[in-house]
Amino acid sequence: MEITSEFPAMLPEREGLDINAGAIGVVGDSVMWTLASGNFEDQRSYTRQSVAIAPAHDDGPVTVVEDDRPCLPGKGYVLPNGDLYLISSWLSATYSIYGPTADTPMCIVRIRAGTQVFDPDYYVNLHDVTGSPSVGGSVLIDDENLLLRVWDPADTLPVAPDDYWIAEGFQSQRLRMFNLVTAAVTDFPALPKGRTAFAWEHRIAGARHWFLARVR
Repeated sequence: MEITSEFPAMLPEREGLDINAGAIGVVGDSVMWTLASGNFEDQRSYTRQSVAIAPAHDDGPVTVVEDDRPCLPGKGYVLPNGDLYLISSWLSATYSIYGPTADTPMCIVRIRAGTQVFDPDYYVNLHDVTGSPSVGGSVLIDDENLLLRVWDPADTLPVAPDDYWIAEGFQSQRLRMFNLVTAAVTDFPALPKGRTAFAWEHRIAGARHWFLARVR
């Protein structure tokens, strides 16, 4: 391995919030990483998606690009065509229900390949498309589909945020498929409702495999 350049993992100051820099990687001629901020103690979150961008091939400056639409922050996925999608992550699951930022939706936004601005024509409210009050995780399982772990709207939400992670509704979440290109949502038929822990991607003989652990 050869180190060709270095740059600081820029973390902007956001008063009273912890900053989480999430890795995305090389996107075209840039290196990008997400910037998610929140405070579990008072259930307060930053309410915009933002990404830090640095040149991939030299020591140029790091810039932060922020969307101006309300959205709880999270992680990013890059499709083969170079489009970058940012989705509210499991870290925002309780922020969407409790605390002062509960009226801010979990969402998906996009930065088109070759650009460094958020696409004004792409905004997906995850509550609207899934019918769920909270999305507890996501994973990209092929070139354009996300597997979402959602709270079943038929299950009662706990009163306190600390009880969210041990509640029956969290233990028995539903798996739903979301197509990033068409915005279509379908049930994932392979597994019944239950608690699923996502695992990392594995490539075996050129094929992509995901191991989904059922937690009892």
